[in-house]
Amino acid sequence: MHSNSLSSGQPAPVPETPGNPLLQPMSFVHGSIYRAERCTARDLLNTSCSIVQEADLGSPQDHSRPGFRSFRTFPSAPTYYPLVVLNALAELYHEYNAAFAPLVEANREASSDYALCRTAQSQTTNYFVQIDMRGLPDAFLVAAPMLSKEEIRECLRHNIFEMENSVAMYYLLENAFAREGASYFSQRFRQGLNQLRQRNKMPIAVLAVTDQKYAELCTNEFGQDPMLPLADSKVQMISGFDRVFSPQGFLTHLQERAGNCAYQLYVRSSDPIEKLRNPQTVVIHPLLAREEIRKVIKAHAITLNVDSPHNVAVHARINDSKAYLVTMQMGFRITRKEDLADPRLKAYLATANDDGSEVHSKPLVRAKPLQGTYGCYGHYRGSLGDSRFMRDVEGGLATRGAYIVQPELQNPSVRNQADGVLYSYIDRNLFCFTDEHPCFLGGFRTYLPAASEEARRGRIHGSRESVYSEILPSP
Repeated sequence: MHSNSLSSGQPAPVPETPGNPLLQPMSFVHGSIYRAERCTARDLLNTSCSIVQEADLGSPQDHSRPGFRSFRTFPSAPTYYPLVVLNALAELYHEYNAAFAPLVEANREASSDYALCRTAQSQTTNYFVQIDMRGLPDAFLVAAPMLSKEEIRECLRHNIFEMENSVAMYYLLENAFAREGASYFSQRFRQGLNQLRQRNKMPIAVLAVTDQKYAELCTNEFGQDPMLPLADSKVQMISGFDRVFSPQGFLTHLQERAGNCAYQLYVRSSDPIEKLRNPQTVVIHPLLAREEIRKVIKAHAITLNVDSPHNVAVHARINDSKAYLVTMQMGFRITRKEDLADPRLKAYLATANDDGSEVHSKPLVRAKPLQGTYGCYGHYRGSLGDSRFMRDVEGGLATRGAYIVQPELQNPSVRNQADGVLYSYIDRNLFCFTDEHPCFLGGFRTYLPAASEEARRGRIHGSRESVYSEILPSP
Protein backbone atom coordinates (compact mmCIF):
# COMPACT_ATOMS: atom_id res chain seq x y z
CA MET A 1 0.00 0.00 0.00
CA HIS A 2 1.48 3.31 -1.02
CA SER A 3 1.71 6.27 1.26
CA ASN A 4 -1.10 8.78 0.86
CA SER A 5 1.24 11.72 1.32
CA LEU A 6 2.70 13.70 -1.52
CA SER A 7 6.02 12.67 -3.01
CA SER A 8 9.17 14.19 -1.60
CA GLY A 9 9.82 16.37 -4.64
CA GLN A 10 7.70 19.18 -3.22
CA PRO A 11 8.93 22.45 -1.70
CA ALA A 12 9.04 22.63 2.10
CA PRO A 13 5.34 22.40 3.07
CA VAL A 14 3.33 24.01 5.79
CA PRO A 15 3.07 21.36 8.53
CA GLU A 16 -0.33 19.86 9.22
CA THR A 17 -1.79 20.91 12.56
CA PRO A 18 -5.02 18.98 13.01
CA GLY A 19 -6.94 19.76 16.12
CA ASN A 20 -9.97 21.45 17.58
CA PRO A 21 -11.57 23.55 14.85
CA LEU A 22 -11.59 26.71 16.96
CA LEU A 23 -10.47 29.01 14.23
CA GLN A 24 -8.66 32.25 14.81
CA PRO A 25 -9.46 35.47 12.90
CA MET A 26 -8.71 34.61 9.31
CA SER A 27 -9.13 37.34 6.76
CA PHE A 28 -10.43 40.81 6.11
CA VAL A 29 -13.67 40.93 4.15
CA HIS A 30 -15.07 44.36 3.33
CA GLY A 31 -12.91 45.89 6.04
CA SER A 32 -14.08 43.66 8.87
CA ILE A 33 -12.58 40.47 10.28
CA TYR A 34 -14.47 37.31 9.40
CA ARG A 35 -14.27 34.89 12.35
CA ALA A 36 -15.40 31.27 12.30
CA GLU A 37 -15.69 29.44 15.60
CA ARG A 38 -16.44 25.80 16.20
CA CYS A 39 -17.42 25.25 12.60
CA THR A 40 -16.79 22.26 10.39
CA ALA A 41 -14.67 22.43 7.25
CA ARG A 42 -17.83 22.42 5.12
CA ASP A 43 -19.38 25.21 7.21
CA LEU A 44 -16.21 27.20 6.77
CA LEU A 45 -16.02 26.65 3.02
CA ASN A 46 -19.67 27.44 2.42
CA THR A 47 -19.50 30.58 4.54
CA SER A 48 -16.28 31.69 2.83
CA CYS A 49 -17.87 31.18 -0.59
CA SER A 50 -20.95 33.21 0.34
CA ILE A 51 -18.95 36.36 1.14
CA VAL A 52 -17.51 38.61 -1.54
CA GLN A 53 -13.76 38.81 -1.01
CA GLU A 54 -11.59 41.83 -1.71
CA ALA A 55 -8.11 41.32 -3.16
CA ASP A 56 -5.57 43.15 -5.25
CA LEU A 57 -5.19 40.78 -8.18
CA GLY A 58 -3.41 43.39 -10.28
CA SER A 59 -4.08 44.05 -13.93
CA PRO A 60 -4.63 41.12 -16.30
CA GLN A 61 -1.52 40.40 -18.37
CA ASP A 62 -2.03 39.41 -21.99
CA HIS A 63 -0.07 36.47 -23.39
CA SER A 64 0.04 36.08 -27.12
CA ARG A 65 2.19 34.22 -29.58
CA PRO A 66 1.71 33.84 -33.33
CA GLY A 67 -0.51 30.86 -34.08
CA PHE A 68 -1.81 30.45 -30.53
CA ARG A 69 -4.99 31.73 -28.98
CA SER A 70 -4.14 34.52 -26.57
CA PHE A 71 -4.97 34.26 -22.86
CA ARG A 72 -4.70 36.45 -19.78
CA THR A 73 -3.25 35.91 -16.31
CA PHE A 74 -2.90 37.57 -12.95
CA PRO A 75 0.85 36.90 -12.61
CA SER A 76 1.25 38.54 -9.19
CA ALA A 77 -1.69 36.83 -7.48
CA PRO A 78 -0.92 33.12 -6.95
CA THR A 79 -2.98 30.99 -4.58
CA TYR A 80 -1.17 28.82 -2.04
CA TYR A 81 -2.60 25.48 -0.90
CA PRO A 82 -1.44 24.17 2.52
CA LEU A 83 -0.14 20.61 2.71
CA VAL A 84 -3.24 19.30 4.50
CA VAL A 85 -5.38 20.30 1.50
CA LEU A 86 -2.96 18.77 -1.01
CA ASN A 87 -2.77 15.54 1.00
CA ALA A 88 -6.56 15.40 1.21
CA LEU A 89 -6.75 15.75 -2.59
CA ALA A 90 -4.04 13.07 -2.94
CA GLU A 91 -6.17 10.65 -0.90
CA LEU A 92 -9.14 11.35 -3.13
CA TYR A 93 -6.86 10.72 -6.13
CA HIS A 94 -6.05 7.28 -4.67
CA GLU A 95 -9.74 6.64 -4.14
CA TYR A 96 -10.51 7.75 -7.68
CA ASN A 97 -8.07 5.21 -9.11
CA ALA A 98 -9.68 2.45 -7.02
CA ALA A 99 -13.15 3.51 -8.15
CA PHE A 100 -12.03 3.62 -11.79
CA ALA A 101 -10.51 0.12 -11.78
CA PRO A 102 -13.84 -1.78 -12.19
CA LEU A 103 -14.72 0.47 -15.14
CA VAL A 104 -11.43 -0.51 -16.79
CA GLU A 105 -12.14 -4.18 -16.28
CA ALA A 106 -15.58 -3.83 -17.86
CA ASN A 107 -13.91 -2.07 -20.79
CA ARG A 108 -11.28 -4.79 -21.24
CA GLU A 109 -11.24 -6.61 -24.59
CA ALA A 110 -7.85 -8.34 -24.40
CA SER A 111 -5.38 -9.33 -21.68
CA SER A 112 -2.88 -6.81 -23.03
CA ASP A 113 -5.24 -3.85 -22.53
CA TYR A 114 -3.76 -1.05 -20.40
CA ALA A 115 -0.74 -3.16 -19.48
CA LEU A 116 1.28 0.03 -18.95
CA CYS A 117 -1.32 1.63 -16.63
CA ARG A 118 -0.40 -0.33 -13.53
CA THR A 119 1.72 0.42 -10.49
CA ALA A 120 4.43 -1.89 -9.20
CA GLN A 121 1.69 -3.49 -7.06
CA SER A 122 -0.45 -4.04 -10.19
CA GLN A 123 -3.00 -1.39 -9.24
CA THR A 124 -4.81 0.28 -12.13
CA THR A 125 -3.70 3.90 -12.30
CA ASN A 126 -4.65 7.05 -14.11
CA TYR A 127 -1.18 8.62 -14.26
CA PHE A 128 -2.30 12.20 -14.80
CA VAL A 129 -5.48 13.80 -13.51
CA GLN A 130 -7.04 17.23 -13.40
CA ILE A 131 -9.33 17.84 -10.43
CA ASP A 132 -12.00 20.39 -11.29
CA MET A 133 -13.42 21.82 -8.10
CA ARG A 134 -15.02 24.71 -6.31
CA GLY A 135 -12.56 27.52 -5.72
CA LEU A 136 -11.09 27.59 -2.22
CA PRO A 137 -11.19 31.11 -0.74
CA ASP A 138 -8.29 32.47 1.31
CA ALA A 139 -10.29 32.24 4.54
CA PHE A 140 -10.63 28.48 4.05
CA LEU A 141 -6.99 27.98 3.06
CA VAL A 142 -5.67 29.94 6.05
CA ALA A 143 -7.79 27.93 8.47
CA ALA A 144 -7.28 24.51 6.83
CA PRO A 145 -4.03 23.59 8.70
CA MET A 146 -5.99 23.74 11.97
CA LEU A 147 -8.30 20.98 10.75
CA SER A 148 -7.62 17.29 10.23
CA LYS A 149 -6.81 15.85 6.83
CA GLU A 150 -9.83 13.54 7.12
CA GLU A 151 -12.23 16.42 7.68
CA ILE A 152 -10.71 18.40 4.81
CA ARG A 153 -10.93 15.34 2.56
CA GLU A 154 -14.62 14.79 3.27
CA CYS A 155 -15.30 18.47 2.77
CA LEU A 156 -13.55 18.47 -0.61
CA ARG A 157 -15.30 15.25 -1.65
CA HIS A 158 -18.55 17.21 -2.00
CA ASN A 159 -16.89 20.23 -3.61
CA ILE A 160 -15.26 18.46 -6.57
CA PHE A 161 -17.08 18.63 -9.88
CA GLU A 162 -15.10 15.81 -11.49
CA MET A 163 -11.64 14.33 -11.97
CA GLU A 164 -10.45 14.19 -15.57
CA ASN A 165 -7.87 11.56 -16.51
CA SER A 166 -6.27 13.64 -19.22
CA VAL A 167 -4.26 16.84 -19.31
CA ALA A 168 -4.59 19.20 -22.25
CA MET A 169 -3.86 22.85 -23.18
CA TYR A 170 -0.12 22.24 -22.97
CA TYR A 171 0.93 25.67 -24.16
CA LEU A 172 -1.10 27.47 -21.53
CA LEU A 173 -0.02 25.20 -18.66
CA GLU A 174 3.64 25.21 -19.65
CA ASN A 175 3.96 28.93 -20.30
CA ALA A 176 1.29 30.87 -18.43
CA PHE A 177 3.25 31.07 -15.18
CA ALA A 178 6.84 30.64 -16.30
CA ARG A 179 9.06 33.19 -14.62
CA GLU A 180 12.78 32.43 -14.63
CA GLY A 181 13.05 29.24 -16.60
CA ALA A 182 10.35 26.55 -16.59
CA SER A 183 7.09 26.91 -14.70
CA TYR A 184 6.26 24.84 -11.60
CA PHE A 185 3.89 22.71 -13.69
CA SER A 186 6.34 22.26 -16.54
CA GLN A 187 9.15 20.98 -14.32
CA ARG A 188 6.99 18.39 -12.59
CA PHE A 189 4.93 17.31 -15.60
CA ARG A 190 8.06 16.67 -17.63
CA GLN A 191 9.63 14.85 -14.71
CA GLY A 192 6.56 12.59 -14.64
CA LEU A 193 6.87 11.90 -18.36
CA ASN A 194 10.57 11.06 -17.93
CA GLN A 195 9.75 8.60 -15.17
CA LEU A 196 7.36 6.80 -17.51
CA ARG A 197 9.99 6.77 -20.26
CA GLN A 198 12.51 5.20 -17.91
CA ARG A 199 10.04 2.72 -16.52
CA ASN A 200 8.69 1.43 -19.85
CA LYS A 201 11.79 2.08 -22.01
CA MET A 202 9.81 3.85 -24.74
CA PRO A 203 9.24 7.44 -25.85
CA ILE A 204 5.77 8.93 -25.43
CA ALA A 205 3.50 10.13 -28.24
CA VAL A 206 0.19 11.93 -28.12
CA LEU A 207 -2.35 10.08 -30.27
CA ALA A 208 -5.41 11.85 -31.69
CA VAL A 209 -7.88 9.12 -32.61
CA THR A 210 -9.95 11.19 -35.07
CA ASP A 211 -9.04 13.69 -37.76
CA GLN A 212 -11.17 16.34 -36.06
CA LYS A 213 -9.38 15.82 -32.74
CA TYR A 214 -6.01 16.07 -34.46
CA ALA A 215 -7.02 19.35 -36.10
CA GLU A 216 -8.25 20.76 -32.78
CA LEU A 217 -5.08 19.67 -31.04
CA CYS A 218 -2.79 21.20 -33.67
CA THR A 219 -4.66 24.48 -33.75
CA ASN A 220 -5.41 24.99 -30.05
CA GLU A 221 -2.43 23.42 -28.34
CA PHE A 222 0.47 23.66 -30.77
CA GLY A 223 -0.37 26.75 -32.83
CA GLN A 224 -0.03 24.66 -35.95
CA ASP A 225 -1.93 24.45 -39.22
CA PRO A 226 -3.11 20.80 -39.19
CA MET A 227 -2.42 20.57 -42.92
CA LEU A 228 1.30 21.14 -42.30
CA PRO A 229 3.70 18.64 -40.72
CA LEU A 230 3.98 18.99 -36.94
CA ALA A 231 7.68 18.68 -36.15
CA ASP A 232 8.74 16.47 -33.25
CA SER A 233 11.04 19.24 -32.02
CA LYS A 234 8.07 21.61 -31.72
CA VAL A 235 6.04 18.98 -29.88
CA GLN A 236 8.88 18.41 -27.42
CA MET A 237 9.43 22.11 -26.81
CA ILE A 238 5.75 22.94 -26.20
CA SER A 239 4.44 19.86 -24.42
CA GLY A 240 7.26 17.57 -23.26
CA PHE A 241 5.95 14.69 -25.38
CA ASP A 242 8.07 13.15 -28.14
CA ARG A 243 5.60 13.13 -31.03
CA VAL A 244 1.98 13.76 -32.00
CA PHE A 245 0.25 11.20 -34.21
CA SER A 246 -2.68 11.92 -36.49
CA PRO A 247 -4.79 8.84 -37.28
CA GLN A 248 -3.06 8.40 -40.66
CA GLY A 249 0.33 9.12 -39.14
CA PHE A 250 -0.20 6.35 -36.62
CA LEU A 251 -1.31 3.87 -39.28
CA THR A 252 1.79 4.72 -41.32
CA HIS A 253 3.96 4.17 -38.22
CA LEU A 254 2.47 0.70 -37.71
CA GLN A 255 2.86 -0.20 -41.37
CA GLU A 256 6.53 0.76 -41.27
CA ARG A 257 7.10 -1.42 -38.21
CA ALA A 258 5.07 -4.48 -39.23
CA GLY A 259 2.31 -3.62 -36.76
CA ASN A 260 4.56 -2.91 -33.78
CA CYS A 261 4.20 0.39 -31.96
CA ALA A 262 7.41 2.03 -30.71
CA TYR A 263 5.70 4.53 -28.38
CA GLN A 264 3.72 4.75 -25.21
CA LEU A 265 0.49 6.44 -26.20
CA TYR A 266 -1.08 9.40 -24.44
CA VAL A 267 -4.44 8.95 -26.11
CA ARG A 268 -6.62 11.98 -26.83
CA SER A 269 -9.93 10.23 -27.38
CA SER A 270 -12.54 12.83 -26.43
CA ASP A 271 -15.14 13.47 -29.09
CA PRO A 272 -14.71 16.51 -31.36
CA ILE A 273 -16.38 19.75 -30.27
CA GLU A 274 -19.18 19.41 -32.82
CA LYS A 275 -20.11 16.02 -31.30
CA LEU A 276 -20.12 17.51 -27.79
CA ARG A 277 -22.47 20.24 -28.99
CA ASN A 278 -24.70 17.92 -30.99
CA PRO A 279 -24.70 14.29 -29.81
CA GLN A 280 -26.35 13.24 -33.08
CA THR A 281 -23.16 14.10 -34.99
CA VAL A 282 -21.59 11.04 -36.61
CA VAL A 283 -17.84 10.71 -35.96
CA ILE A 284 -15.64 8.62 -38.24
CA HIS A 285 -13.15 6.50 -36.28
CA PRO A 286 -10.30 5.43 -38.59
CA LEU A 287 -8.41 3.82 -35.68
CA LEU A 288 -10.76 2.70 -32.92
CA ALA A 289 -13.26 1.12 -35.34
CA ARG A 290 -10.59 -1.44 -36.30
CA GLU A 291 -10.25 -4.16 -33.66
CA GLU A 292 -6.61 -4.98 -34.42
CA ILE A 293 -5.58 -1.30 -34.26
CA ARG A 294 -7.59 -0.71 -31.11
CA LYS A 295 -5.81 -3.64 -29.47
CA VAL A 296 -2.41 -2.09 -30.24
CA ILE A 297 -3.54 1.27 -28.88
CA LYS A 298 -4.85 -0.20 -25.64
CA ALA A 299 -1.68 -2.23 -25.14
CA HIS A 300 0.45 0.93 -25.38
CA ALA A 301 -1.90 3.43 -23.77
CA ILE A 302 -0.87 5.32 -20.65
CA THR A 303 -4.39 6.77 -20.42
CA LEU A 304 -7.53 4.85 -19.46
CA ASN A 305 -9.89 6.17 -22.12
CA VAL A 306 -10.14 3.89 -25.18
CA ASP A 307 -13.60 2.70 -26.22
CA SER A 308 -14.81 0.61 -29.09
CA PRO A 309 -17.17 2.75 -31.22
CA HIS A 310 -19.11 -0.46 -31.92
CA ASN A 311 -19.79 -1.24 -28.27
CA VAL A 312 -22.70 0.82 -27.01
CA ALA A 313 -22.93 -0.98 -23.65
CA VAL A 314 -22.85 1.75 -21.01
CA HIS A 315 -20.87 -0.29 -18.49
CA ALA A 316 -18.05 -0.89 -21.00
CA ARG A 317 -17.42 2.73 -21.97
CA ILE A 318 -14.81 4.71 -20.06
CA ASN A 319 -13.94 7.65 -22.31
CA ASP A 320 -14.86 10.82 -20.37
CA SER A 321 -16.81 8.64 -17.92
CA LYS A 322 -18.13 10.06 -14.66
CA ALA A 323 -19.38 6.73 -13.34
CA TYR A 324 -16.69 6.74 -10.63
CA LEU A 325 -18.50 9.69 -9.02
CA VAL A 326 -21.25 7.30 -7.87
CA THR A 327 -18.74 4.93 -6.26
CA MET A 328 -17.04 7.84 -4.50
CA GLN A 329 -20.41 9.18 -3.25
CA MET A 330 -19.85 12.35 -5.27
CA GLY A 331 -22.83 12.04 -7.58
CA PHE A 332 -26.16 10.24 -8.15
CA ARG A 333 -26.87 8.42 -11.41
CA ILE A 334 -30.20 8.75 -13.20
CA THR A 335 -31.44 7.01 -16.34
CA ARG A 336 -34.97 8.44 -16.57
CA LYS A 337 -36.80 11.60 -15.56
CA GLU A 338 -38.62 9.80 -12.75
CA ASP A 339 -35.28 9.17 -11.01
CA LEU A 340 -35.23 12.86 -10.05
CA ALA A 341 -37.99 11.98 -7.57
CA ASP A 342 -36.16 8.93 -6.19
CA PRO A 343 -35.89 9.13 -2.36
CA ARG A 344 -32.31 7.91 -2.70
CA LEU A 345 -31.42 11.08 -4.59
CA LYS A 346 -32.79 13.14 -1.73
CA ALA A 347 -30.76 11.03 0.71
CA TYR A 348 -27.61 11.59 -1.35
CA LEU A 349 -28.20 15.34 -1.43
CA ALA A 350 -28.66 15.30 2.34
CA THR A 351 -25.30 13.54 2.71
CA ALA A 352 -23.67 16.10 0.45
CA ASN A 353 -25.35 18.87 2.41
CA ASP A 354 -23.39 20.81 5.03
CA ASP A 355 -24.15 18.49 7.93
CA GLY A 356 -26.19 15.68 6.43
CA SER A 357 -29.39 17.44 7.44
CA GLU A 358 -32.66 17.29 5.54
CA VAL A 359 -32.65 19.18 2.26
CA HIS A 360 -35.54 21.43 1.31
CA SER A 361 -38.12 20.18 -1.16
CA LYS A 362 -36.62 21.79 -4.27
CA PRO A 363 -32.83 21.89 -3.90
CA LEU A 364 -30.75 23.41 -6.68
CA VAL A 365 -28.84 20.71 -8.55
CA ARG A 366 -26.78 20.19 -11.68
CA ALA A 367 -27.30 17.31 -14.09
CA LYS A 368 -24.53 16.35 -16.53
CA PRO A 369 -23.98 13.45 -18.94
CA LEU A 370 -22.52 10.30 -17.40
CA GLN A 371 -20.28 9.62 -20.38
CA GLY A 372 -18.79 11.09 -23.50
CA THR A 373 -18.55 14.79 -22.63
CA TYR A 374 -16.29 17.19 -20.81
CA GLY A 375 -16.65 20.86 -20.00
CA CYS A 376 -20.24 22.06 -19.62
CA TYR A 377 -21.70 20.42 -22.72
CA GLY A 378 -25.10 18.88 -21.99
CA HIS A 379 -25.29 20.35 -18.48
CA TYR A 380 -28.54 21.53 -16.93
CA ARG A 381 -29.06 23.18 -13.58
CA GLY A 382 -32.28 23.90 -11.78
CA SER A 383 -34.48 22.99 -8.85
CA LEU A 384 -35.81 19.49 -8.40
CA GLY A 385 -39.47 19.64 -9.31
CA ASP A 386 -39.08 22.62 -11.64
CA SER A 387 -40.93 21.75 -14.84
CA ARG A 388 -38.45 23.35 -17.23
CA PHE A 389 -35.49 21.63 -15.56
CA MET A 390 -37.31 18.31 -15.70
CA ARG A 391 -37.98 18.76 -19.43
CA ASP A 392 -34.36 19.70 -20.10
CA VAL A 393 -33.07 16.64 -18.28
CA GLU A 394 -35.56 14.39 -20.04
CA GLY A 395 -34.27 15.68 -23.38
CA GLY A 396 -30.68 15.15 -22.30
CA LEU A 397 -31.40 11.58 -21.21
CA ALA A 398 -32.95 10.87 -24.60
CA THR A 399 -29.99 12.21 -26.60
CA ARG A 400 -26.97 11.61 -24.34
CA GLY A 401 -27.89 8.63 -22.17
CA ALA A 402 -27.54 8.40 -18.39
CA TYR A 403 -26.84 11.51 -16.30
CA ILE A 404 -25.11 12.35 -13.03
CA VAL A 405 -26.80 14.68 -10.55
CA GLN A 406 -24.81 16.74 -8.03
CA PRO A 407 -25.69 19.64 -5.73
CA GLU A 408 -25.23 22.99 -7.44
CA LEU A 409 -22.52 24.85 -5.55
CA GLN A 410 -22.19 28.57 -5.07
CA ASN A 411 -18.92 29.64 -6.65
CA PRO A 412 -16.80 32.02 -4.58
CA SER A 413 -16.30 35.57 -5.80
CA VAL A 414 -13.67 38.27 -5.38
CA ARG A 415 -13.62 41.94 -6.26
CA ASN A 416 -10.32 43.02 -7.78
CA GLN A 417 -9.18 46.14 -5.95
CA ALA A 418 -7.05 47.09 -8.94
CA ASP A 419 -10.01 47.79 -11.23
CA GLY A 420 -13.21 47.00 -9.31
CA VAL A 421 -14.18 44.01 -11.46
CA LEU A 422 -16.07 41.27 -9.62
CA TYR A 423 -14.98 37.73 -10.59
CA SER A 424 -16.38 34.27 -9.89
CA TYR A 425 -13.81 31.47 -9.92
CA ILE A 426 -13.11 27.75 -9.76
CA ASP A 427 -9.89 25.82 -9.14
CA ARG A 428 -8.27 23.14 -11.27
CA ASN A 429 -5.51 21.07 -9.67
CA LEU A 430 -3.22 18.62 -11.46
CA PHE A 431 -1.61 15.49 -10.05
CA CYS A 432 0.47 12.65 -11.42
CA PHE A 433 1.24 9.15 -10.10
CA THR A 434 4.27 8.27 -12.17
CA ASP A 435 6.75 7.60 -9.37
CA GLU A 436 4.46 5.32 -7.33
CA HIS A 437 3.27 8.29 -5.28
CA PRO A 438 0.88 11.16 -5.99
CA CYS A 439 2.74 14.31 -6.94
CA PHE A 440 1.11 17.74 -7.12
CA LEU A 441 1.87 19.32 -10.49
CA GLY A 442 0.43 22.70 -9.62
CA GLY A 443 -2.90 24.13 -10.58
CA PHE A 444 -4.65 27.15 -11.95
CA ARG A 445 -7.56 29.28 -10.86
CA THR A 446 -10.01 30.36 -13.55
CA TYR A 447 -11.61 33.75 -12.99
CA LEU A 448 -14.61 34.84 -15.04
CA PRO A 449 -16.30 38.26 -14.69
CA ALA A 450 -19.38 37.67 -12.54
CA ALA A 451 -21.43 39.85 -14.88
CA SER A 452 -20.68 37.65 -17.91
CA GLU A 453 -23.41 35.44 -19.34
CA GLU A 454 -21.44 32.26 -18.69
CA ALA A 455 -20.75 33.13 -15.05
CA ARG A 456 -24.42 33.95 -14.46
CA ARG A 457 -25.25 30.50 -15.82
CA GLY A 458 -22.74 28.89 -13.45
CA ARG A 459 -20.39 27.90 -16.27
CA ILE A 460 -16.94 28.96 -15.11
CA HIS A 461 -14.50 27.76 -17.77
CA GLY A 462 -11.82 28.90 -20.15
CA SER A 463 -13.02 31.62 -22.52
CA ARG A 464 -11.85 34.89 -24.00
CA GLU A 465 -13.12 36.64 -20.88
CA SER A 466 -11.28 34.34 -18.45
CA VAL A 467 -8.21 35.28 -16.46
CA TYR A 468 -5.95 32.64 -14.88
CA SER A 469 -3.74 32.58 -11.82
CA GLU A 470 -1.38 29.93 -10.51
CA ILE A 471 -2.03 27.50 -7.63
CA LEU A 472 1.10 26.43 -5.73
CA PRO A 473 1.97 24.58 -2.49
CA SER A 474 2.37 26.87 0.51
CA PRO A 475 6.06 27.84 0.80
